[in-house]
Amino acid sequence: MTKKNKQPPRSIRLVNYPKLFFVWPLIAAPALMMLLEYMGVSSLVQGWIYIVLVSLVILTLGVDLDRTSGFVLLLIVVTGGLITRMLHSEFSLDVFGFITNYFTALDVRYDPNFGVALGTLLLALFVWMFFWTRIHNRWEITPFEFKHSSFGVVDHSLARGAKAIKASYPDILEVLFGLCGSLHVYSANGDKELMTINNIPFLPFVKKRISAVLASAQPSAASRDDEEAVANG
Repeated sequence: MTKKNKQPPRSIRLVNYPKLFFVWPLIAAPALMMLLEYMGVSSLVQGWIYIVLVSLVILTLGVDLDRTSGFVLLLIVVTGGLITRMLHSEFSLDVFGFITNYFTALDVRYDPNFGVALGTLLLALFVWMFFWTRIHNRWEITPFEFKHSSFGVVDHSLARGAKAIKASYPDILEVLFGLCGSLHVYSANGDKELMTINNIPFLPFVKKRISAVLASAQPSAASRDDEEAVANG
């Protein structure tokens, strides 16, 4: 029996979500806290885990933390730690101890009722966002066309002909919470950027599938000329 060669996909559909996509850790947090409670983790530790999750989600929604910014932030933290140690050794000024005592005195505890209430409200918004985006903001990619549709009607289409694509990851927190990044579409010879699609979840896997779709057709000289004319126009 001969093994059939796997045919590349003829098209791929994808959705790029708004920033609200990144609240999912707070939706999942109550289940995580229940698991930690079952494992015997104290409510104090749960409280700080929840605060860290909330802080990371807020940063993801409000700040684009690229690799350079992340490195600078890490450098600031390390430098602050070294300065704190120097102050403690040279002047007996225990800054770290003061900060630790301050937060310990707050006696932070995780409130399951608050976590479930917030998670439920965010879940309702997340479900609405999920279905609304899939109806209003869908992309279909074929070897010859990039089509954007809203309510089933194509409202934007990129020139025919094979494209070159490149993935970028402008926010390391978006990568952390969904492997999200931006897809840059270039002309077939790679010298003009034609469009950018942002906030695509699981982009490394999506890009691999898109590359397979685009590789299934070879561009002709005519289609390249047509594409260049649309890009310049």
